[in-house]
Amino acid sequence: MQIIIGILIALILNQQFKGRDFVRGVSVVPYIIPVIVVTMGWEWILDTNFGIINKILASVGLSNINFLSIDLAMLTSILLSVWTWTPFVTLVFLSGLQTISHDLYESATLDGANSWQQFWRITIPMMKDLLITIVLLRGLWMFNKFDLVWLLTGGGPLEKTETLPIYIYLNTFKLNEVGYGATVAVSSAVFMMVIMYVYLKITNYSPEKKRMKKSKAAGNKEQVSSPSQGISIKGDGSL
Repeated sequence: MQIIIGILIALILNQQFKGRDFVRGVSVVPYIIPVIVVTMGWEWILDTNFGIINKILASVGLSNINFLSIDLAMLTSILLSVWTWTPFVTLVFLSGLQTISHDLYESATLDGANSWQQFWRITIPMMKDLLITIVLLRGLWMFNKFDLVWLLTGGGPLEKTETLPIYIYLNTFKLNEVGYGATVAVSSAVFMMVIMYVYLKITNYSPEKKRMKKSKAAGNKEQVSSPSQGISIKGDGSL
């Protein structure tokens, strides 16, 4: 959800419209707010009895919703995490969009390509390496998600939001199962490294190969641009 929504927002913010700079600045606000402030603020907003959202629901005749109940606690944690971290994806993807030459889109438009075709044929291929990095980083960070969920629910209710880091923390520091907690922590680290390796292999992402391709392309370009290499000129002016 973070990647899809973040890319959509980045594509919008990459367009020309009035007040774009202001909207760009506002869009990163959730990302720069400390997690503790985000959690406390949303706890107040989502409060069953006094929260703004439930006040609005009550004003239109609807019943209050307990957003941290057994059925909704995990969904609430996910949506709050999406709200917090989507600006990161937006910021990184937007910076990558600005490196793509606008001439490519103009040429595609002249060739009859619509916006959807330009996105899949130009934007995605040009942003492939950046997308790989974003997916990898967000995957690893969400796998280690602790602070927001712990502050919001503490792993409850009834362990419904007990992520792996919270599980490790509870066993190590609450139940004093230090050996077991350490084993799970090390195992999760190894698991993440294996997943990262497999992911990079599947996507054929290799910085060394990429540099070699660039060097080879630069060498070929130099040879093409210098056709006179290897040609000598005699004293009488003939070749």
